[in-house]
This record gives sequence, structure tokens and C-alpha cells, in this order.
Amino acid sequence: MDDPIAGSYRVSVKGYAVSSATQSFYMVYQLDSTDIYEWHFPAAQDPVFPNEVNTLRWQSSFAATTGKIDLSTDNGNTWQLIDPAADLSKGYYNWNAPATNSTALLRMTIGANIFISDTFVIAARTVTGVGFNCPDSFLYHWTKIPQANLYRLYKLGSRYLEPLLSTTDSFAVLQKNANPSFYYAVAPVINGKEGVKSYTLDYRLQGVGCYVRSFFATLVNNTVVLDLSLGSLYNINRIVLEKFDGTGFRPLQQIVNITGLSVSFIDTDLSPGLNIYRVKIELAGGGVVYTLEENVFYFGKSKYVVYPNPATQNREIYIAQAKVGKAIMQVFNLFGAKVFEKELDDRINTIPAGKLSKGVYFVHIETLGFLETIKMIVL
Repeated sequence: MDDPIAGSYRVSVKGYAVSSATQSFYMVYQLDSTDIYEWHFPAAQDPVFPNEVNTLRWQSSFAATTGKIDLSTDNGNTWQLIDPAADLSKGYYNWNAPATNSTALLRMTIGANIFISDTFVIAARTVTGVGFNCPDSFLYHWTKIPQANLYRLYKLGSRYLEPLLSTTDSFAVLQKNANPSFYYAVAPVINGKEGVKSYTLDYRLQGVGCYVRSFFATLVNNTVVLDLSLGSLYNINRIVLEKFDGTGFRPLQQIVNITGLSVSFIDTDLSPGLNIYRVKIELAGGGVVYTLEENVFYFGKSKYVVYPNPATQNREIYIAQAKVGKAIMQVFNLFGAKVFEKELDDRINTIPAGKLSKGVYFVHIETLGFLETIKMIVL
């Protein structure tokens, strides 16, 4: 009832399906005064995103049909006009917030009446990630937001996100035994007020191992290109590319001054057969992290490769074909006696461990009239 006149009012209530002689009922009413205005959005804890359309909401009982909306990002010292004649009857206004990160106030002016909103935060949602996920600890990081002088890290408790710590850094290294939760989020703090939280993520599912995101080896002509992708540079002293030489891994190349999360190596000194690589990450304090091994077959100008060569008596010997096809392999000793024969019908074929004694051998491989001889040493 808009603008009811003074006097007494009687309310009649009729029941249409009352099963008993009497039935209790309740009446609820609300009195709203005229010339009342309330900001509904944004309130103090509501997120407002920069350079995006945000819907302002209010309730007004003013007879006036329009109001002037202003914005302040310096605690009310100066004001910027948003709209000189916003439609009050709608109760909302689609506002494209400025591309800034700051605390802010909104002001609605209706005639001689001024209504100022709660102080709220205009800030982008913080982007988070995982730098490493090691057996004892993990690194949670986020992009810095201009004007944010503090960040509040949250963990998922039994039901809700709970504050864990506050820091001025853009990362936190957390020990797993002291932080059993898998879910974390972060919020920027601007001028003492907290902005919108990041999305909550499970650090186990971000595709990051213990510092290593990925390690790939690719054969390009006669060169192997090795690409390493890291999750973080935190605490890394040196990165060393290692190559297996038949008995163990030896250093091949190293990088000390690491400037980015992507690192590439090139190896032009390829051995016929299997070339095996890994990367060693040396950490401050003496810790070491290894990648998984990456294998590259190199045939050069040959169609077949025997590896390892020299081989050891108690290990299998492998014969790789550049092109899979049926071929006959025969192994002869220095005296010309055939000591082993096998049909090659797969990409990788084997001579069982212990089949050959120590010595020098000649491996003859014949297919479609083509004969290739490879000298092999067994130690």
C-alpha cells in the first residue's frame, strides 16, 4: 500500500479448507518510510572486478525517478561521475568498473540527499599455481596484483576455507606434515581490505612434480633437442644435463644462471643406438632432484644399431632396426664360428644376457640381399 492515509484498518482473513472449528494464524507486516535509500551491492565484502561489467543494486523509496552515481578511489577525497541520471526505479545499474586495483566508494545523489556505499575492493581474481610438489613439501604461488601490499593464504578446513597465513611474497612453501589439506586459495589485501579470493585448487592435480613439469627429448636430423619445463626456480642452484655412457650418467652440459622456467639443451655428439638423458636439479642446501630418463634412438646412416657397445656379459644386448622388417642376424666370433642366430622381426630385438662370452664379435644382418656387418665387443 503506497502512501496509506492515517486511520484504523481492519484485515479480514477467510479460511477455505479449515478442518477444525478454529485455526491459529499469523499476520506479518512491514512499514517502510518514504525517502529511504539503501545500497545492496557492493557491500564491504562483495567482489568487484576491474574492467568488467558489475551490476550495482539498491532499494529506493524516493519519489524522484533519477539519481547521480559517482565513484571515489581515494577514500572520498575526489569523485568521478558514472551516470548523472540513473533510473532509480530499476533498482540496478550495469557499471563497467575502471581498470584499477584499489579500494573504492560509490555515491548516489538524489536531490539534496547523498548516500555513500561501504568501502569495497576493486581487484582482479588472483591467478595461482603450483611450483613444485615434492615428497615433503610443495610450493604454492600467485601473480602479484598492483597496489596489493599483502596476501592472505587460505586452506580448506573441515567445511570452510580458513586463513592460514599472511605474507607480502607471491609464494609460500608449505610442509606437508604440517599442512594436510590439499586445497588452497589466496586473496589480495589492498589498503587493509581483502579482495576476491582466487579459485581454490588441489595442488596435487596441477601437472607438476618435484620441480619438473615436463622433460622431452626430440631427434632433429643428427641432433637431439632436450626441453625442460620447470614449475619454479625457487632454491635452484644449478641444472645439469646428464647422459648415460654405458656404465653410468656423466655431466654433459650445465646452466647456473637460470632466467626462466623453460630450459633447452642440444646434443650433437650422438652415439649409434640408444642415447639416454636425464636432468639433475641441484638445490640450495644440497638437495638433488632428477627427472625421468628420456631415450632417443640414433641410427645415423645405418639401418641397424647394436647397443650397448661395448656390452657386458651379464646384460642383454639390443639390436634396433630403423625400419621394421624381417631380417636374419648371425653373430660370429674372431675365428669365424657362428655363435648365435636370430630372426629380427621387431623394432627392438635382444641377445639374452650371458649368451656371449667376453671377446670381439661380428654381427651380420641380412635382409633382401642387403648385408650389414657391425663389430661388437663384450666385456
